[in-house]
Amino acid sequence: MKRINCLVQEHQFSKEDIRNIEEGFREIYHDHYSTEKLTVFWMIFPKGSAYAERKPSNGTIILIEVDEDITKDKREELMRLYSNFLLKNYKVSPLDTV
Repeated sequence: MKRINCLVQEHQFSKEDIRNIEEGFREIYHDHYSTEKLTVFWMIFPKGSAYAERKPSNGTIILIEVDEDITKDKREELMRLYSNFLLKNYKVSPLDTV
């Protein structure tokens, strides 16, 4: 079983958004990487506690577990797919996604 860990600020997404994000993340993973079982974990941290360049940030951190032998091209493809999904559906800028 692989995991995706999502670190987001409170109130950034509704409960419905979170369910839809999980569904979209699983779909990307299964369509473009592996059909292995995937669990999505969420860590919600207080609004205003994230900073980038010493300024408040709306950063979103997504950690996607993959095999150690993943190619650079496949890793970059997955990062692009997840980033595009968040931008298209939730207006999360790639500049605010790690």
